Amino acid sequence: MAPGPWSREQDGRFAAGVHGVLADNVLAQAVLAHRRPDMWAVTTELAFDFFAPPVEGQELTASARVLVVDAGGGGSRGRIIDESGGAVADVSVNRTLGDVP
Repeated sequence: MAPGPWSREQDGRFAAGVHGVLADNVLAQAVLAHRRPDMWAVTTELAFDFFAPPVEGQELTASARVLVVDAGGGGSRGRIIDESGGAVADVSVNRTLGDVP
């Protein structure tokens, strides 16, 4: 994902939420890959520790690892890095799993 001018606040700073879609997608897939096929999931918590703002136009990449998955939910941690490999943010996610309605 490459943040652009659309991802800035009115004062010119990058909006922290820019990272949300990327992080939720990647960290959620780490948990979802280990669930039963008849289960669905909802993100219940998404937490960030930011180290640096993104650079406009520079690709951001996220990676994730599963911490736990059980019948009630799952958790994973990950990192968002920039093109040079520099850490932009560490992220953790908790998801609730349930039967498909």
